[in-house]
Amino acid sequence: MNIKRVCLFMIAAFLVLDGFLLYIYLGGRNKMLNVSDRRIDDIVEYFTSSGVKIEKKVIETRIPDNPIYTFLNDNNASVPENTAKKISENLGTDNNYGFVETPDGIVYTFFDKEGSINASIKLFSDGFTLEYGVEGFDKTAFEDFDFDTPHETGTDPDALSKSAAEKFIKSLVAKSNPFFSVQTVKNTDNAVVLSAVQNVDEKNALEGFYLNMIEKDGEIVYAYGKIVCDDFKESYSEKLLDSVNALRRVDIEKTKEITSQKITYVLRYSDSGVYYLIPTWKIIYIDVLGQQNIQYVDAILE
Repeated sequence: MNIKRVCLFMIAAFLVLDGFLLYIYLGGRNKMLNVSDRRIDDIVEYFTSSGVKIEKKVIETRIPDNPIYTFLNDNNASVPENTAKKISENLGTDNNYGFVETPDGIVYTFFDKEGSINASIKLFSDGFTLEYGVEGFDKTAFEDFDFDTPHETGTDPDALSKSAAEKFIKSLVAKSNPFFSVQTVKNTDNAVVLSAVQNVDEKNALEGFYLNMIEKDGEIVYAYGKIVCDDFKESYSEKLLDSVNALRRVDIEKTKEITSQKITYVLRYSDSGVYYLIPTWKIIYIDVLGQQNIQYVDAILE
């Protein structure tokens, strides 16, 4: 018997067997990570038979496995001072700044080498809201723009605007590589309005947290928004609600059409002083009156 041929045959057999076992494993894992077609068909039938329009492509097929992020509220005491130092470095004012406490926050004022005011920022007492402005900049030309809400639709910013936004954002937050989705939402003759939505990672947004900015000549001259400046970290994981079970929380009596469904994050606070960033289903639907609504469904199974 040719020993070499026997060895080659055994190696080939093992490779085939390994390939077959890998196929079985991946197939089983795929079923574990995705909602079955049967369940998707059932939920579509459930809604359509009740007069609610929904397309299969709206339903998220992947079962979420997003982590929970946390940060300590105790850290907020150091955030204003750290932010002021980073903005001062960004402005090149060599930590030449002062502050005054107000009933609803702290105002930091930055000075140039001659002692003239360069810029100021107000960090509100909620720990998240801020307003920044360069001295002498007049934003009356932008009075018709709503700085109090995020703007998720726009166009990609040019290189100058994007660089200015990224530099400014990094001067505000503790994370060395923060995740923000920046859009150009308005152009004027000499300035650009940018809106940045804060994300917890490369894909998922943190609902209600944003920064609206005005960029002029490669510099952010005004900003207002609500962002998490703390360095939140991935903490732990929980079993999460899948898309089909989340959709069953929708009130079919008040719904005409379901237009969108995705995982996002919301902020939660505990009495222990810990903030949690929780994976949540965001369902957008049209009600029976024709109005667009949003329903948030906590993805953590109780």
